[in-house]
Amino acid sequence: MLKTLSGLLTPINGKVFIQGKDIHRTDIQTRATLVSIVLTERIRLRGLRVRDLVEMGLYPTEGAMHFNTKENSQKIDESLERMRITHLADKSLTDISDGELQKTMIARALTQATPLIIMDEPTAFLDYVAREEFYTLMSTLCRDTGVAVLISSHDVGMMERWVEVG
Repeated sequence: MLKTLSGLLTPINGKVFIQGKDIHRTDIQTRATLVSIVLTERIRLRGLRVRDLVEMGLYPTEGAMHFNTKENSQKIDESLERMRITHLADKSLTDISDGELQKTMIARALTQATPLIIMDEPTAFLDYVAREEFYTLMSTLCRDTGVAVLISSHDVGMMERWVEVG
């Protein structure tokens, strides 16, 4: 379902609209400005640092050649700070834990700055303290920016505690 909502899989029936656009009829770059996704698959790309992966969130709006601006650097720094992984910025993806990688993937999604972020088990590799921090961040992000966050989780207790309806 999450992959269908994000445009990665074609729906069996019906359509998915985000901000009035059928995401299955938009090009991939437009789709990437509408929705970002954090899946449970582990990405370990040799030669990439944490900062490089977070920077990839800028690609849909900036293109591959326009990353190095002061404004973009601030966006990346802000995402790293929100996820409390600034100290990991220069570490290789192969040298960080699964929990740190998950935080990096979430920071990339924040940098992408879409109106909808879809996350599949985003706290799966995080310890209890990091989970609390994550849900606090998501709650604040939604409230302060209007970004919608759709989370799939098996952690019913944590979801009951943090999900706001209405």
